[in-house]
Amino acid sequence: MPGDIHGQGRPTGPSPKLQAPIARVIANKIDGNLHQPGVHAALLSETLAGLKRAQKAILGNGLGGVHVPHGMAYAVAGLVHDFRPSGYDADHAMVPHGMSVILSAPAVARFTAPAAPDKHRQITTLLGGEAPGPDDEVGDALAAALERLMRATAMPSDLRALGYGERDVAALVEGTFAQQRLLANAPRPVGREDLAALFTDALRGGA
Repeated sequence: MPGDIHGQGRPTGPSPKLQAPIARVIANKIDGNLHQPGVHAALLSETLAGLKRAQKAILGNGLGGVHVPHGMAYAVAGLVHDFRPSGYDADHAMVPHGMSVILSAPAVARFTAPAAPDKHRQITTLLGGEAPGPDDEVGDALAAALERLMRATAMPSDLRALGYGERDVAALVEGTFAQQRLLANAPRPVGREDLAALFTDALRGGA
């Protein structure tokens, strides 16, 4: 089945024909244009337009699977204390969805890489990261590529920047564990202990 990247008979990601161009366009836009005048507005506009086209193509083919980072994002956004992102006219605490997803993505990359090293190696290269060596280095390589793009786009470096700490891990775990429809898409089983380790990792970020 196209997009059945884990061999479980269900679509859990874009087809290979869509994965490469989507990742390459995003990475190239960030790397090639970030420091040009007016780039932030242009990058946002072009990225949103591209993602809308990609979303239509992916969902239209039944290939819109996402997994652990999106599950974690529900808890990160839902349990936020008093964080207010710059550039948003918000009168209440909030975490934009993209931010809530990307802050856990490096940790998840390290966690899932052993289950599908070739897929993780491919996306690392597409995102402009250094070509990973042995399978046991792939997760760190993809995490580093994601963290580089986070720095380039002025994302917070970790969950602490949103006001979270170790005291919040248990609640974040429970909020995420409820998202079984997303966790079930991961290339390896995800239990509460795994989520606790992932949130602890995401609190440290790239430090």
